[in-house]
Amino acid sequence: MVLKKMKSTAEAYLESSVDKAVITVPAYFTDYQRQATLEAGRMAGFDAVRLMNEPTAAAVTYAALQETMRGIVLIYDLGGGTLDISIVNVTDTHCSVKATHGNTHLGGEDFNNNLVKHMISICKNKYKKNVKNNKRAISRLRHHCEDAKKKLSFANSVTIVIDGLIDGIDFNEILTRSKFNELNSDLFKSTLEPITEALKSAKIDKSDVNKVIMVGGSSRIPKLKNLLQQFFDGKEIHTSINPDEAIAYGASIYAAVCNGVNIEDTSHHIIQEIIPMSLGIGTEEDFETYKVVTKKHTAIPSSNVRLFLTFFDNQTSVEFRVYEGEAANAKENIFLGKFLISDIPARPKGEEKFVVTFSIDINGVLKVTAKSLSTGKEAGMVADRKILKSRGERF
Repeated sequence: MVLKKMKSTAEAYLESSVDKAVITVPAYFTDYQRQATLEAGRMAGFDAVRLMNEPTAAAVTYAALQETMRGIVLIYDLGGGTLDISIVNVTDTHCSVKATHGNTHLGGEDFNNNLVKHMISICKNKYKKNVKNNKRAISRLRHHCEDAKKKLSFANSVTIVIDGLIDGIDFNEILTRSKFNELNSDLFKSTLEPITEALKSAKIDKSDVNKVIMVGGSSRIPKLKNLLQQFFDGKEIHTSINPDEAIAYGASIYAAVCNGVNIEDTSHHIIQEIIPMSLGIGTEEDFETYKVVTKKHTAIPSSNVRLFLTFFDNQTSVEFRVYEGEAANAKENIFLGKFLISDIPARPKGEEKFVVTFSIDINGVLKVTAKSLSTGKEAGMVADRKILKSRGERF
């Protein structure tokens, strides 16, 4: 519904139809979330939708608008609900993602929630009223807390005034920036953890980072910028481009380039994305042992192959379960789907062999196929859980 509304708004402004779109998504989106986003685009009426990671889009924006934005660039993208950290190598011709990490459940909403909890406590202690179960009061509190959070990015204190919050009582409370920082101190510090993981994955030290960029609405919070600057030992944090527009700007450049538009200084840029998490098979021996087929941070599009054997004597069918994640135990990872190859010859364990191929397209969407070497039978799945039936010929 959101994409459909944006489509109609664009068409009204341009006075022409809009059939294609580049949709940006958090870099740490799972395979299933990417497939769901593509499906949403198709339902909204877009054809050949291309997905682009949000931090990469921000890197493209800065590379296009600032000539000095070259070298190893770290993008810190914190929005309303997600945190993405990407390390990108930017040259005059390439924009290559080296590592990415993040948290798909951390953002501005979490800061709002902490403020709301604080205000509920004030209502109970100062006004002797329990508003926790009053939906209307909570809704009004949440609205004013979010507004206060935004104002504290530019002011040291703000007064929250809500007339007739509950039982005719007017709510009036001064909230300081220092109190806001105190309430969210642990969450703020937790945003640095994915940076450490991303640096480790990229096999670089923080001193190797040439530029640091902050984007996303929550990047306006002064304390977060201070923490990031301290982490990088006083390095300048770039926030010159509107954080609400930086990602869309990069996506528009990419969309134009994909559509054959010649944009000076950017049309020759090659954007190289990676997958955020490993992909593999839970082996049939116990459905718990996880064997990786495609390692995390593999450049896409890509295709990787691994050989699998039967685990039991006289097996006539084999089930393949596909997961995404880094845990050694398959069940601790994200389950993407399963498929079956049947009617295989009954032989001693280990004698029947299967070639499993993981193919990832430019949007980061996975397709898995498995082929029996003795019978030529093949089966597979794509990440939208549409299972393709086993058959003798290739599909």
